[in-house]
Parts: sequence; structure tokens; C-alpha cells
Amino acid sequence: MIRNKAYNQSGFTLIESLVAIAIIIIAVGGPIALATQSLSTSTEIRNRIVSIYLAQEGIEALRNMRDTNILEAESWTNGFDACIPGPCRVDVASGGDAVLCSGGNCPVLRFDTLDGLYGGYTEGGSEWEDTIYTRTISIQEINQDELAIQSDVSWPVGSHTETVTVRDTLHNWQSR
Repeated sequence: MIRNKAYNQSGFTLIESLVAIAIIIIAVGGPIALATQSLSTSTEIRNRIVSIYLAQEGIEALRNMRDTNILEAESWTNGFDACIPGPCRVDVASGGDAVLCSGGNCPVLRFDTLDGLYGGYTEGGSEWEDTIYTRTISIQEINQDELAIQSDVSWPVGSHTETVTVRDTLHNWQSR
């Protein structure tokens, strides 16, 4: 009987081993799950930040068109016709021309891997790659010296689409 008692007290039992393994799995699994969630969240945040900048760039491209028109003594809305009421696209990479989107669907923005710039809709070299972002711009006339501009950038997230919208008002500063 003494021998049997000594045998029972040496080493871990199967239950103790299973409990120890479960504790180790929980201790290691938690940080792994947290790291996975953090990577997913950082991707979502990066996509949102890029889309905000791309939407603002659409507004800035139209502001630049307005200023160039005024400085060249043209109508301040010259080239905006494609965007009234929209949707249109503005190709910042090729000089900022506003072009009506065919069928109301604008193509995705492209990314120049050599320069690190978003923009080009036209076929470029192998350095231009399609992105997940689509930018559409719409303009509504408020009066003869004021336009309301809306720049939307959307991208797919799982089974739905996220959209960021930036709105601004352009004025004919020459008439003031």
C-alpha cells in the first residue's frame, strides 16, 4: 500500500495536464487574438485616412481649375460642365480635367507605384495599378457666383461599401 501511494503522488495526472494546457492556450491565445484584431483595425483606419485625403484632393482639383480659369481670363466654371450635376471624375495625374463618368459609374483610381501617387484613370505603364478606391464628384449651382461641390470616395469592405464624403462651396472670387 505504501508503494501504491508513492506511485500516485509522483508526476502529473491527466486532469492536471489538461488544465495546465488550457491555461497555456488561454494565456497565448488572448494576445494572438488581440494582435489579429489590431491588424484588421489598422487596415480599416488606413483605408479611411487615404479615402479622406482622396476626397479632399477632388475638391482641391476643382478649386485649382477655378483659380486657373480666373487667372487666364476664362469663365470661372470652364470645364465644370461634366460635373453638373455629376457624377464625374477628376484625373489629377493628367492635369485635373473633369470627365463625366460613363453610365454614372466612375472607374477606380489607379496608383503609381514608382511615384507613390494616386490618380491616373488612363492606361499607363506597368507601374500603374488599380486600387480599391472610387472617387466621384458632383456639383450643384447655388447661384451664378457659387457652387456646392461634393467629393465621394468609396471602397469595398467585406460585403458592403464604405464611403467618405467631403463637401465644400466654391465662389467666384473675381466677382467680389
